[in-house]
Amino acid sequence: MTNIYLIRHAEAERNVRTEIKKLTAQGRKDSEKVANFLYDKKIDVIISSHYRRCIETLEAFSICQKLKIIEDERFCERKRNSSLHLTDEAFKSLMQQLFDDFNYRPERGEENFAELQERAIAALEEILAKYDGKNIVIGTHIITMYSIMKKYDHGHGFEKFWDNLNKMPFAVKMSFDENAYVKIEEIDL
Repeated sequence: MTNIYLIRHAEAERNVRTEIKKLTAQGRKDSEKVANFLYDKKIDVIISSHYRRCIETLEAFSICQKLKIIEDERFCERKRNSSLHLTDEAFKSLMQQLFDDFNYRPERGEENFAELQERAIAALEEILAKYDGKNIVIGTHIITMYSIMKKYDHGHGFEKFWDNLNKMPFAVKMSFDENAYVKIEEIDL
């Protein structure tokens, strides 16, 4: 059995360019919860989006376990042209549209959910092949997590995404048997 722990980053700074956002004081505190949760899971490998907040969320655990964090850009957020400041209602509407139509592209040149899912699943399949039978942590972002989960379990759609949007950090465990999907479990950190 291969277990993948998808970990959404802890709370990060606002109004900072997305790639360099650091964890807030609360985010650093919550990263300790992640480390405590993972402590007895016999983790073999840590992989993360290259975004600073994802790496910082896993650093305490990485140091404790003496495991290097392997960065993989394919687990980053959906690529956008701009960081539009939408109202909550407009953001919810946009997310609903993206979940309803994976090929919907809000702006020319932006990545749609189908493209996001394709790159994230390609990375996940490489990891499953390389680390068969291992316990793996992947630090990522909530939209990327849901694009992966929706590929294997259609019950992980917009409603679940919206319910978990403000959970930072947020974690799920995905289990695979010989690279065949078995189940997803949400984890209460």
